[in-house]
Amino acid sequence: MNSIEKKISDILDQLSLRSFFIYNLKFQEYFIDFADKTNKIAIEVQGTYWHKHFLSKNYEKGRKRRVKDRIKKIALIAEGWHVIYVWEHTLNKNPLKIKNYLEKEIIKRIEI
Repeated sequence: MNSIEKKISDILDQLSLRSFFIYNLKFQEYFIDFADKTNKIAIEVQGTYWHKHFLSKNYEKGRKRRVKDRIKKIALIAEGWHVIYVWEHTLNKNPLKIKNYLEKEIIKRIEI
């Protein structure tokens, strides 16, 4: 688990939702960073550099990575998953915003 994923894991712990999620779940030829199989919720943690956000200095070099991410998202949605993306730069800048966003997105889809 990298440092960004650890922050998301900690937020899920704070929200008492961590027990719903499996870390690094295999899905087809991909892995879901955090997956709730029961409620089909996928949390994808996007590193600014690795996933080549437009803020990244290497944005133009990241076309292949972005295409792979889109194909993964399409595959998840086709199987009925709700995909939540969390970008590293937003998490670092405003963790409370991400915590509130995750809480809202997960709670409205979760069956307890």
